[in-house]
Amino acid sequence: MRSKKRALTIQDVAKTAGVSVSTVSRVLNGKDDVASDTQARIMKVIGKMGYTSSLAARSMRSHRKNLIGLVVPDIGFPYSIEIMKGVNRAIAESKFDLLLYTTGDVQKNGTALHEQHYVSLLNNSITDGVLIVASAAAEFITNAPIVAVDPHVINPNYPSVQGMNYQGALAVMEYLMGLGHRRIGFISGRPEIGSALRRLKGYRDALTSAGGAVDEELIKPGGFT
Repeated sequence: MRSKKRALTIQDVAKTAGVSVSTVSRVLNGKDDVASDTQARIMKVIGKMGYTSSLAARSMRSHRKNLIGLVVPDIGFPYSIEIMKGVNRAIAESKFDLLLYTTGDVQKNGTALHEQHYVSLLNNSITDGVLIVASAAAEFITNAPIVAVDPHVINPNYPSVQGMNYQGALAVMEYLMGLGHRRIGFISGRPEIGSALRRLKGYRDALTSAGGAVDEELIKPGGFT
């Protein structure tokens, strides 16, 4: 007879990450007194080991969910870390637990497929809802409520919370032109990312509205920090 696989524990996560149990606990509860590189290492171990999946099994046994799924890109990105810290703070003050999945860099092929796969796993049979950060997929098929944070697609067909990328670029341009500047350079983000495209549109629209021409030589691609 096949032996029953032992459920992962917080002690397993701590041992693999090379930290104390209390450090793992503090990261899971959104505390700010853990170094960023240590947080990233712990979250990577959690995602790789599937530690949070044991929470899903527990909820199914008890017929209670109280679980929120979080799907993020590479957890080494500072942006991902800040989002996870904010979600952890909110989760720590609620009755919910957190399930974490990582999809990889949006620049790589297959990221959207990974997102759709993980969201389908996090349907409402095991979670109460899903948060997905910087989503690359244009649509998702799921029974669970889903909200995206700053999606990379231009017109997602799901609810989202987006930064004021277009408005911010427009405001910066209007300020600089108000100071008398006309030859203004623009370092854009990667062209496949919606937030970068929205900022570029704000730059272009501001120049056009002021009666100026857009000099393509002043627009150069760049990365996100």
